[in-house]
Amino acid sequence: MNSPDIESDVNYCYKVYQTDGIGLSNGSNEVCFKNINYLTAPKFSKIEGNSQLQMKLYFESDQLSSITKFYIYSNIDNNGYVDEPIIVNSDQSIYLLQNIRPNIKYCFKIKTFDGKNFSSFSNVICETILLKPNKVEIYSLNQVDLNQINLQWSYSLNAYLYKGYSIWRSVDRGPFEILKDYLSTNTTFFYDKSVVASKKYCYKIEGKVLNVNSVFSDEKCLDFKAKIEAPIISEVTQNTPNSI
Repeated sequence: MNSPDIESDVNYCYKVYQTDGIGLSNGSNEVCFKNINYLTAPKFSKIEGNSQLQMKLYFESDQLSSITKFYIYSNIDNNGYVDEPIIVNSDQSIYLLQNIRPNIKYCFKIKTFDGKNFSSFSNVICETILLKPNKVEIYSLNQVDLNQINLQWSYSLNAYLYKGYSIWRSVDRGPFEILKDYLSTNTTFFYDKSVVASKKYCYKIEGKVLNVNSVFSDEKCLDFKAKIEAPIISEVTQNTPNSI
């Protein structure tokens, strides 16, 4: 009798019964066996991440002559291990992962397969590729009227790493405080309407980055005037008609 789906390291016991079509005899003696798995767990030796958003996984097994495959399972950002593993031939000891998401924790575990049995899982190895975006730059700070200052800033070269912006403000060189807690990453302007005349206002933009310390812009300041000065006429000339 063939018994499908026999698992490793589990005790299986059997009895035989006879029947005459109506009832069952007493059971036979009980026979037990255990399908012993002789595969030992592989191990990760190291993991390397780089700024090209790649990770190299280094793994090994002391039973390469017995196994056929490595099964690699990933856990991204603590969301649980995936159901579909990466399957690697037993003659490989390095696997290159590409298109890694920056500032996200990646964890891996691995097991081997000999064509019939799986080993237990290896040690768990984790890595995070930390990248900081370039800081934004405040390129425009203007008094619009007697109760408003307009800020504008530029996108950084790798602004996709930001998850949002905050506006910080200092009044008359006092401590910086949050003026606006969150702005989406596709916003590049802010109108400050909580200003009063004859004060100095300084601003800086905080770029919030996932799992990494924030990146601040340089500060930019403006003396808020009590009135908007009229333009000055510097010169008046009169053109005389040509004589006839």
